[in-house]
Amino acid sequence: MLESFEEVFPQDETSYSVSTLKYLEDWLELFSILRKGHQIHQEILQEDNLIRIVEILRRILISFTDPWNLYPLDEIKASCVHRCAEVILDFRWKGFLRADSTIDIDATILNIVVSIHTAMKEEEEDSKETMAELLKYLEGYWIEVSKISSTNEIIKF
Repeated sequence: MLESFEEVFPQDETSYSVSTLKYLEDWLELFSILRKGHQIHQEILQEDNLIRIVEILRRILISFTDPWNLYPLDEIKASCVHRCAEVILDFRWKGFLRADSTIDIDATILNIVVSIHTAMKEEEEDSKETMAELLKYLEGYWIEVSKISSTNEIIKF
């Protein structure tokens, strides 16, 4: 699954086509379903699989820090951001990742939160509901991160 994603996902694409976004959403949904099984945990923790998965999530999230890629925010983009944050948080809860290994991802998620707050003041009513839902989830992400992080880790954020 990782190999197929790495082959198909463009390394240097700065904005995603509709078909690429749909591929990302489908891949993240499939991965989200698979990661709930016990067998997949062993696969994730083997060799460099965890590093590769985190790098994929990092690449997806970083692309959405550019407002041109995030807006207009639709269900597919929101789903991609939501699933990436969900997987990172799940890996943190399960102890697969430490806070210091996801500082850049946490910063990226924070940038997306700030961007959504800013855009909500200017966006059309149609996308405001999607933004509000994603924003609510990402704010919840920070609450969960604070629960599983030490005081020193929180200070580093």
